[in-house]
Amino acid sequence: MIRFLKTFAEASGSGEVAMPGCNLKAFPLAVADLEELHTVDLSHNFIGGIPYEFLQRTSVQRLDLSYNNLSQLEEAVSGMICLHTLNLSG
Repeated sequence: MIRFLKTFAEASGSGEVAMPGCNLKAFPLAVADLEELHTVDLSHNFIGGIPYEFLQRTSVQRLDLSYNNLSQLEEAVSGMICLHTLNLSG
């Protein structure tokens, strides 16, 4: 739990969230609330979907959701106009 709190505290200032391999079973909704977010790494978890609230973010430039349990990608991802790197491998 402390690792998660530290990650979100650091993300507030840096614009980056890195939580690879944290055994997350769902996309952390708190990530969608962070201001000035540009890089998100949630790789190597068990996430099955991306919340619509996050897909409305226009500031995200890099999103790594590789090696998760995603079965489909919502069309709303096309609204992420600054997104230039999307990793869904694995």
